[in-house]
Amino acid sequence: YEEEDELGRSQDQLAYEELVTNILEEEDDVVACHRQQIEDNMALVQEEMGLLTQVEMPGGSVEAYVVSLDKVLHRKIEAVKALRERLHGFQQRLKEEETLSKTRRI
Repeated sequence: YEEEDELGRSQDQLAYEELVTNILEEEDDVVACHRQQIEDNMALVQEEMGLLTQVEMPGGSVEAYVVSLDKVLHRKIEAVKALRERLHGFQQRLKEEETLSKTRRI
């Protein structure tokens, strides 16, 4: 016999409802992070365009270009990695919810 709360919900039901609530909140966060990553990436693309303009000018420093481009590319890679990590965590919770919803009559 499972314990129930004042509304007759089992511990499993309460855990499932909490998971769904967390997923809905996290979905908003993931979308907001993706939107921010796109905005940040657009700013980095603009920076890259500036680097191209500088290096193509007469007397433009290839060494400065290479160093600056490497820094920009590193920032892009780190931003994508962070978004992917967040996305993978979210995917795990979605799979967990799917499994729970299939194994229980909720």
